[in-house]
Amino acid sequence: MEIQLLSEIGLRQDDVMGIIKFGSRVKGYSRESSDEDILVITRSEGGEVIYREGKHIIVISLQDFIEEMLRASPLVSAVISGYEIIYARYPVYFWIERASEALRRARSIHVDKGGVRDFARLGDG
Repeated sequence: MEIQLLSEIGLRQDDVMGIIKFGSRVKGYSRESSDEDILVITRSEGGEVIYREGKHIIVISLQDFIEEMLRASPLVSAVISGYEIIYARYPVYFWIERASEALRRARSIHVDKGGVRDFARLGDG
Protein backbone atom coordinates (compact mmCIF):
# COMPACT_ATOMS: atom_id res chain seq x y z
CA MET A 1 0.00 0.00 0.00
CA GLU A 2 1.16 3.54 -0.61
CA ILE A 3 2.07 4.42 2.98
CA GLN A 4 3.91 7.56 1.89
CA LEU A 5 0.82 8.79 0.03
CA LEU A 6 -1.32 8.28 3.13
CA SER A 7 1.07 10.18 5.38
CA GLU A 8 1.28 13.00 2.80
CA ILE A 9 -2.48 13.49 2.95
CA GLY A 10 -2.74 12.98 6.70
CA LEU A 11 -4.40 9.55 6.88
CA ARG A 12 -3.51 6.58 9.05
CA GLN A 13 -3.22 3.17 7.42
CA ASP A 14 -5.71 1.61 9.84
CA ASP A 15 -8.39 4.13 8.78
CA VAL A 16 -8.08 3.26 5.08
CA MET A 17 -10.55 0.75 3.63
CA GLY A 18 -9.39 0.95 0.03
CA ILE A 19 -7.14 2.64 -2.51
CA ILE A 20 -8.21 2.48 -6.13
CA LYS A 21 -6.40 3.93 -9.13
CA PHE A 22 -8.57 4.84 -12.10
CA GLY A 23 -8.67 7.12 -15.12
CA SER A 24 -6.60 7.50 -18.25
CA ARG A 25 -3.36 6.13 -16.77
CA VAL A 26 -5.05 2.86 -15.82
CA LYS A 27 -7.03 2.69 -19.07
CA GLY A 28 -3.86 3.19 -21.12
CA TYR A 29 -4.54 6.44 -22.95
CA SER A 30 -2.86 8.96 -20.70
CA ARG A 31 -0.74 11.81 -21.95
CA GLU A 32 2.48 13.04 -20.37
CA SER A 33 0.49 15.76 -18.59
CA SER A 34 -2.20 13.38 -17.26
CA ASP A 35 -2.67 13.22 -13.51
CA GLU A 36 -2.83 9.91 -11.70
CA ASP A 37 -6.41 9.54 -10.38
CA ILE A 38 -6.64 7.87 -6.97
CA LEU A 39 -9.71 7.14 -4.86
CA VAL A 40 -8.98 6.65 -1.14
CA ILE A 41 -11.84 5.13 0.87
CA THR A 42 -11.68 5.67 4.62
CA ARG A 43 -13.67 4.40 7.58
CA SER A 44 -15.02 7.81 8.48
CA GLU A 45 -13.26 10.84 6.96
CA GLY A 46 -13.89 12.06 3.47
CA GLY A 47 -15.21 14.70 1.16
CA GLU A 48 -11.80 15.99 0.20
CA VAL A 49 -10.06 16.38 -3.16
CA ILE A 50 -6.28 16.76 -2.99
CA TYR A 51 -3.79 17.58 -5.73
CA ARG A 52 -0.22 16.42 -5.08
CA GLU A 53 2.61 16.30 -7.64
CA GLY A 54 0.74 14.81 -10.58
CA LYS A 55 -1.83 13.04 -8.41
CA HIS A 56 -5.55 13.80 -8.20
CA ILE A 57 -6.65 12.19 -4.93
CA ILE A 58 -10.29 11.86 -3.93
CA VAL A 59 -10.82 10.96 -0.27
CA ILE A 60 -14.26 9.54 0.49
CA SER A 61 -15.72 7.84 3.54
CA LEU A 62 -16.93 4.25 3.24
CA GLN A 63 -20.52 5.41 3.86
CA ASP A 64 -20.31 7.99 1.06
CA PHE A 65 -18.60 5.42 -1.19
CA ILE A 66 -21.49 3.00 -0.64
CA GLU A 67 -24.04 5.75 -1.36
CA GLU A 68 -22.18 6.68 -4.56
CA MET A 69 -22.20 3.00 -5.57
CA LEU A 70 -25.91 2.59 -4.88
CA ARG A 71 -26.85 5.52 -7.09
CA ALA A 72 -24.25 4.69 -9.76
CA SER A 73 -22.91 8.24 -9.65
CA PRO A 74 -20.60 9.75 -12.28
CA LEU A 75 -17.66 9.11 -9.92
CA VAL A 76 -18.57 5.44 -9.73
CA SER A 77 -19.00 5.19 -13.48
CA ALA A 78 -15.58 6.80 -14.00
CA VAL A 79 -13.94 4.39 -11.57
CA ILE A 80 -15.72 1.26 -12.82
CA SER A 81 -14.87 1.98 -16.47
CA GLY A 82 -11.23 1.18 -15.73
CA TYR A 83 -9.60 0.70 -12.36
CA GLU A 84 -6.82 -1.01 -10.46
CA ILE A 85 -7.38 -1.92 -6.83
CA ILE A 86 -4.20 -1.14 -4.93
CA TYR A 87 -5.59 -2.06 -1.51
CA ALA A 88 -9.05 -3.02 -0.32
CA ARG A 89 -10.73 -4.49 2.71
CA TYR A 90 -14.21 -5.95 2.81
CA PRO A 91 -16.75 -4.54 1.86
CA VAL A 92 -14.95 -2.46 -0.80
CA TYR A 93 -14.67 -5.39 -3.27
CA PHE A 94 -18.35 -6.22 -2.71
CA TRP A 95 -19.52 -2.68 -3.51
CA ILE A 96 -17.32 -2.35 -6.59
CA GLU A 97 -18.73 -5.59 -7.97
CA ARG A 98 -22.27 -4.51 -7.13
CA ALA A 99 -21.79 -1.17 -8.92
CA SER A 100 -20.30 -2.92 -11.96
CA GLU A 101 -23.35 -5.16 -12.15
CA ALA A 102 -25.73 -2.19 -11.78
CA LEU A 103 -24.02 -0.29 -14.60
CA ARG A 104 -24.09 -3.38 -16.83
CA ARG A 105 -27.81 -3.87 -16.14
CA ALA A 106 -28.45 -0.21 -16.94
CA ARG A 107 -26.31 -0.70 -20.05
CA SER A 108 -24.46 2.45 -19.07
CA ILE A 109 -20.79 3.14 -19.67
CA HIS A 110 -18.39 6.00 -18.97
CA VAL A 111 -17.01 7.71 -22.06
CA ASP A 112 -14.08 10.12 -22.11
CA LYS A 113 -14.19 12.60 -24.99
CA GLY A 114 -11.12 14.79 -25.16
CA GLY A 115 -10.88 15.02 -21.40
CA VAL A 116 -14.59 15.81 -20.97
CA ARG A 117 -16.53 13.15 -19.13
CA ASP A 118 -19.76 12.14 -20.77
CA PHE A 119 -22.13 9.24 -20.30
CA ALA A 120 -23.79 7.13 -22.95
CA ARG A 121 -26.00 4.11 -23.04
CA LEU A 122 -24.59 1.05 -24.77
CA GLY A 123 -25.82 0.95 -28.31
CA ASP A 124 -26.15 4.76 -28.63
CA GLY A 125 -24.22 6.10 -31.55
